[in-house]
Amino acid sequence: TLFIVHSTPSHTIVVSSDPGKIQAGGDIVINGALNNRDSAVIAGGDLVASQPVNNQATKGQDITRSTGTAELTTVESCGLFGSDHCREWHGKSAYNPAPVYGTPYDLPTLTYQIHTATGGTAPTIGNRTAIGSSQPVSQPINTSGGYAWAQPNTTLPSSSLFQVHDDNGNHPLIETDPRFADYRQWLSSDYMISALSLQPDSLLKRLGDGYYEQKLVQDQVAELTGRRFLTGYSSDEAQFQALMNAGVTYARQWHLIPGVALTAAQVAQLTSDMVWLVAKDVQLPNGKTERVTWTNSGTIAGRNLVAVGADDINNLGGRILGNSVSLSARNDIDNIGGSIVAGDTLSLNAGRDINIVSTHQHISNTVGASQFSRDSILQTAQLKVRNTDGKLLASAGRDLVLTAANVDNAGTGTTGSEGAATQLQAGRDIRLDTLTTGQENRVVWDADNHDTHGNQQDVGTRIRSAGDLAMIAGTDIQAKAAGIHSDNGTLNLQAGHDIQLTDGQSSTLWDEARKVTSSGMFSSSTSISRDNVSDSRSVATKLSGQSVQLSVNHDITLQGNQIDANGNIALLAGDNISLLAGRNQHSESHYREEQKSGFSTKGYGKSHTIDTVDMASLRHDGSSLHSTQGNIALAANLAEQ
Repeated sequence: TLFIVHSTPSHTIVVSSDPGKIQAGGDIVINGALNNRDSAVIAGGDLVASQPVNNQATKGQDITRSTGTAELTTVESCGLFGSDHCREWHGKSAYNPAPVYGTPYDLPTLTYQIHTATGGTAPTIGNRTAIGSSQPVSQPINTSGGYAWAQPNTTLPSSSLFQVHDDNGNHPLIETDPRFADYRQWLSSDYMISALSLQPDSLLKRLGDGYYEQKLVQDQVAELTGRRFLTGYSSDEAQFQALMNAGVTYARQWHLIPGVALTAAQVAQLTSDMVWLVAKDVQLPNGKTERVTWTNSGTIAGRNLVAVGADDINNLGGRILGNSVSLSARNDIDNIGGSIVAGDTLSLNAGRDINIVSTHQHISNTVGASQFSRDSILQTAQLKVRNTDGKLLASAGRDLVLTAANVDNAGTGTTGSEGAATQLQAGRDIRLDTLTTGQENRVVWDADNHDTHGNQQDVGTRIRSAGDLAMIAGTDIQAKAAGIHSDNGTLNLQAGHDIQLTDGQSSTLWDEARKVTSSGMFSSSTSISRDNVSDSRSVATKLSGQSVQLSVNHDITLQGNQIDANGNIALLAGDNISLLAGRNQHSESHYREEQKSGFSTKGYGKSHTIDTVDMASLRHDGSSLHSTQGNIALAANLAEQ
């Protein structure tokens, strides 16, 4: 079969964004539900909401679509008496496999931050986007030499709060309504100009007055860091003055003049955050262009404490980031395709269930009689602690469910009074479930000719701890095709009832049917073939640690498992221990039918042959327990002893 396929990738970008903003240097108190759709909520202090906050951001996604043809071709006997061989073409069929969807990514449209005055990022409830910097396309983010700077939005404001004056000499183009500004004199870039011993009249018109310039700096800090203030500041004026002082110092060092943008080499020499003035053309309401100066700041993000308490916490495809992250829900915590990442401490506590679930997508496409499908994981749900002294705790009153998720803790701590470095607890069950990925492409030319090929694989949950790892369930621990690993510590699984660790499956399929009829001047032939080959392989659940212990009040069942330890391995069961094998299956069938008639060098003749081949095999992969330096102990029926 000849496949000719053309693939077209696509990428989502933001053409324009005009977000609503709720911004305060201190606290924000919301009496009622808050729906934040592609906009910004930034609080320098606390954000207090009587009901859950629902953050919803538009997602982008890379998509690759493929279209083409599949043309059936065979090599047939040809010539006067069939003594030659010729390639024959038997028609085309559309080949349009299901699109390949990449992992969704956050578009720079939403910001939700609290405690931003102290640096770092902040929590969200019902989050559907990143908690961190926001980068609207109207104010693009640039980086150089490890520094980032944002271009302020030079679109003139339409709000009645600001007045545009293009005929006021060298006064600012945008002036704030003095009633709103409390009739006070706001610190402006005149401070920088004076410090550089320059005359304002010798420079271009400034874009805005002091209040407007400080607002631009606020916006840029939020865009670059997601914070209300830079680290160490809680006042807009003090922050603005410090940034201008840094700009003055740098200007004197490099002999710079306001209005001229920094070169790449100058940016690379920056050692601190600063504000600088550069020239820019601005479109006036009357269509004319005015050249003005505006402020530009570069910033570095910091760390913060994230603490969220609510009836329910839903992190839907977003990120929650902080040095210390504590999420507490009276009911459920749902992290669906999202990431919760901490530097030192990550704590999840739910009165009912904790669900850490990766998102799955099924795409199908039908063209005539041909069918195409694809199953893939879009966003992998993640819990992560980065630092070597880190702690990770997830505790559910009922069930703790991780589906094709990743849990990773770099903390190297051992079990102490506060438990293991990584500890997963549930009042009832801990379940490590799978999602199935794969694809199937079935090309159909007609009732006698088709080609099907595909594959499927169970994708399980991966849990890794650099230090001790404990999983404690009041009822059962169940895992399928999972990986549970402690790099340098003990691995301890404990259940009040049963532990069931089973294998998953990875399979492939090929199914093909052909019917080819050919005829010549003195001969004709019909060839029919059907082939089917399928494989299914065991995907083991794997456990490892310096030492490994499984203990239950009733049964331990291991099917297709691999347990490895440098030290001791112990399986302790109140009732039964079952070590079962994983199954690997292979089957294939082949059918050939040939009918020929016509003249040859020996005269006229006919033939009809049929050949069939069927075979199947089954191979078992036994569960294995392997210790390099320690002992292996299996103790059952302990409840009767």
